[in-house]
Amino acid sequence: QDAASREALKPFLRGEDLRPWYQEDEGRWLILIPSGWTASRIGGKADEVRAWGEFNDRLPAIAEYLQPFRETAVKRQDKGEYWWELRSCAYYGAFEEHKIVWPDIAKIPRFSFAEPGVYLGNTGYIIPTQDAYLLGFLQSHATWLSISKICLHNKFRGGLWEYRLIYQFLSRLPIPDAPPTEREAIGKLAMDITQRARARYALHRQ
Repeated sequence: QDAASREALKPFLRGEDLRPWYQEDEGRWLILIPSGWTASRIGGKADEVRAWGEFNDRLPAIAEYLQPFRETAVKRQDKGEYWWELRSCAYYGAFEEHKIVWPDIAKIPRFSFAEPGVYLGNTGYIIPTQDAYLLGFLQSHATWLSISKICLHNKFRGGLWEYRLIYQFLSRLPIPDAPPTEREAIGKLAMDITQRARARYALHRQ
């Protein structure tokens, strides 16, 4: 693919890819063309024929890939200024930061750190942060007990209850203000477990 097209591709994860302490990489990519992107590149809003021609010149590989989906994409209610653009979003920048990620439904703690530039679909959630103490706290069994009392039960599966870990419930989770020494100790353990989980996953893939 051309270099410009590669810049518009972002690593993409689903909720089911978010595991305890790490993420599974299935090689999925998001084509990230935000609303307003085309106009900003061609010097203002233009008719669709001209705009598509300019887009095709700048991102030929992506334009070739998207062309067969034009008819369906035009009918979307959530498109940007043109059918090949995504809708406006106030938090695209948050995906470009370090973040804690988790799925919208889970039966065990599945929080982990994700790298800048990794994007999630609507079955995952993020907190832009590098706070290792917070990750350690969220992954703890004590916190999961609290989650089981706060979050909505989804269904009983595999001998365990699944919970809806959506914003309206997780935002109510009390976060203890631990002393600096405890925050440091828990954060260090969280990072050590993260590294081991990622290494184990890498070995599993090999």
